[in-house]
Formats: sequence, C-alpha cells, structure tokens
Amino acid sequence: MVLLQAAVKIVTHDAAHVLQARETYRRVMASAAAPPHSSAPVGRATRALRRAHESTPGIERPVTSVSELVRRIDMLYAACFVVLSYMVGPRVSEILHLQAGCARRLDGNAAGAPVSVIVGSIFKRQPGYDGRPHEWVAPPVAVQAISVLEALSEPHRGLTGRLDLWLRRRRGNGAWEWHEVRPELLEIASAARVSHLLRRFGAALGLSHLDKPWRLTTHQGRKTFARFAALRDRSCLFALAQHLGHRERAQTDHGYVGSDYRLNQEIDAEILNQSVAAWEHMLAAPGLGGCAGAEIVAKRPRFRGSRMKQDLRSYARLLVDAGLVLGVCDWGYCVYREEHSACLGNATGPNPARREPSTCARCQNFVVSAQHRPYWLEQVRRSERLLNEPALPLQTLRIVRARMNEARGLLRALGSDTGEETDHA
Repeated sequence: MVLLQAAVKIVTHDAAHVLQARETYRRVMASAAAPPHSSAPVGRATRALRRAHESTPGIERPVTSVSELVRRIDMLYAACFVVLSYMVGPRVSEILHLQAGCARRLDGNAAGAPVSVIVGSIFKRQPGYDGRPHEWVAPPVAVQAISVLEALSEPHRGLTGRLDLWLRRRRGNGAWEWHEVRPELLEIASAARVSHLLRRFGAALGLSHLDKPWRLTTHQGRKTFARFAALRDRSCLFALAQHLGHRERAQTDHGYVGSDYRLNQEIDAEILNQSVAAWEHMLAAPGLGGCAGAEIVAKRPRFRGSRMKQDLRSYARLLVDAGLVLGVCDWGYCVYREEHSACLGNATGPNPARREPSTCARCQNFVVSAQHRPYWLEQVRRSERLLNEPALPLQTLRIVRARMNEARGLLRALGSDTGEETDHA
C-alpha cells in the first residue's frame, strides 16, 4: 500500500531531519529582536535552514524554507496518524487522546516473548465503558510514531504542563505555532483537523481511485486493520475484538458495531475472491513447486483460445465452489486436505498455531509459485548469513542448513531464474 509505505518512510527516515529543522527555526525566532509577526525573523530562519542543509548534504528531502517546514510538520503528523491507525487500529478519538509515555514494553507474554503496547483509554460513548483503560499491541514502527509525536509535542507539553501528544495551536497556524504561543491557544487536534491533514497527505502522494482523488478519512485505517487481521486468520476474531476494544466478539464478527462495515460478509467475499485469484494463478503458472504443486501441474486442464481467461476464471470458481479450502500466505498456497495436513489441521482448515514455512514446505498440501520466489530467496540468503556466524552451536547450524535446503529445493522446482540461489548449493 502506497499510503502506508510513505507514512512509514516519513516516520522512520524523515522525522529526525524535520524535527531538527523545527528546532533550528525555534532557536532563530527566540533570538530575534523584532516586532511580532515581522518578516525579518522569518527571513533569518529561512537562511538558517538553508545553511543547515548545506552543512549536512545527502538528505533526500531537505527543509530549506519556513513554508516547507510548516508543510512537512503537518505531513509528519499525518504520517504518525496513518501508522497508528493502519497498524494498531484505535479509534480516531483514542489516538488523539494518547499521552506521552503511552508506549511501553512488557517483559513477556504467555509465550515468554517481550511485546510492546500502547496504553490509552476507550472512547466508545457507552456508560461504564467510555474512558476505560486499554492496551493495544503495537509493532516497532508504531512505537516509533509515538516517539515522533512526543518530540513534536514536547514544546507545547512543556508550556502547558499537559501530557497530550496532539496539542496544537487553535488559531494562527503555520510556523507561528511554535513562536509566541500561549497555553490558552493550545488544544487537542480535532478529528476534522486530522481529516483535513489526511486529505492533504493523500493529495501529496497522488492517491486516486477510478481516476478521482482518493479522500482519506480518519476511520479507514481502523477498518483496514480489522479486515487485514481477520483475513489472515479467521480464528483470531476474539483476540481482534479485544484489541479493538469491542465489548463482545459478536460486535466484531457480525457487523463491527453496526456503523462500520459488515465485517463477516466482507471477509467471506474477500476470501472467495482471493481463492479464485489464487486458483487462476496456479492453473496458468508455467511451473509450480511443492508436493501439491507437482500434482496440480500434472492434472490441470490445458486452456487455449480467445476465451482462455474466461475459461480459467470459470474453472477456478468451480474449484472454489466445490469446497476446496485454499490457504493463502506470503510463502505459498495450501490446497488443504485434512488427511495430508502436516500442521495437524482439522475438518475446517489448517492449524494456525502450527502453520509456518518449514512445516508447509514438507506438507503434501503445499504449493509455491514464481510470485513466492522472493520470500524463499530471502530465506536462502538469511540462512547463508547465519551459517557464516562462527558462534552458533552445531545443532542450530544443522537446523539452519536444513531450512536452507528446503528453500533451495522449492526454488529449483520453480525452474528458471534460480541460478543465484543454487550457485552455492
């Protein structure tokens, strides 16, 4: 997704430079002896920004003017919101009421692994539930977004004594937000203001749909997060409901609180389309790897003629309608048959607790195609790097070599373009 990729890049790579430029502006303006709103200090700040850029060459997108600084600060706020909304899933009001120090690292979960969470409150407008403390599991990039918001809001928090991360000037926006600002002018940004920022962010990225500009809203990220999590694993709906702050799983499973989209129906429709598309790909691919891949290549019909695409899709839909359960993941496809399941699945489908690349690679249900080549090529490269580590114990080296051989075997089964990954076999 272009939107999320751009937001992550801004939060992880551009934020430090933008924040440094903001401090350069504040320092110049604080030392300027000029009447309020005079243009002279702004000119001095612009020259200081340009000198700072000249002293640190190699920055991909430098900030060389006050107007550019204002725009980049707004885009940084928008990027932080996108990362939190699309990768964590809180409501807009829950994001806007986060406070400094809300990102915390827990020592361990049930599996013993450390996990990062964002601590806040539920905003649901239900008696006895609104304002209830809540925790959202957060990936590293979301924790980084919180750190960026803490740095952005630090001057305003220091001035007001408040902890809110989204404190912004109510009126007189622009660079004056960080110069001669008074505590009574600061407030938590509204959802409408964030919507405006998101629309500007989308326009800057050139996002469009059906040749029309895509209008981003504050709720699309939460919906996308819920849909992605549910599509990856239908068994996670209870955990997803807890993460999103729903009182009951039924709210998540049967309509997503009624005012959102009908989650259950959309999941079914998306899984159907995903399965049909996967079968189309497998029926047309010149080569397939994996045990089930060889079986499909040997038994699939040959499609020719002007109606080949229509015939392919019709046949793929026929296979789906016949009840063939198809699992789709980053490393391949699972043409699920319970009796051959290496992950010890049941009658409803694969076992998500045991489903992982190495288990799939030795399963008779597994299919890998050319579109999965990058994943397995990276597995080979990662294994080669680990084998060069002199401190690894012998048993670990044996496991790594076995995983590397699995990946190489799948790559060889795909046919062409495997020279790079098999040269060192």
